Amino acid sequence: MSSFSTASASESISCSYYNPSSKTRLVRIANASQWYFEGMVYPHQKLRFLAPPNACLEVYVGEEAKGNPLECIACNSL
Repeated sequence: MSSFSTASASESISCSYYNPSSKTRLVRIANASQWYFEGMVYPHQKLRFLAPPNACLEVYVGEEAKGNPLECIACNSL
């Protein structure tokens, strides 16, 4: 898993995403200015991360971000 951010921790919120499926999910935040995060969430595992309050978590099935995301979740609701 890798992540990159240029925003400070004081400008971010704590989030978590649980993968309820039996397949690996790729999650990514790419819609926030000066912020990028990407990680793998294995079946029945939880990922905790920091994100800007206005960011959206894109969820993809599999190990590559191909096509449209399965879902896009507002980080302020995670």
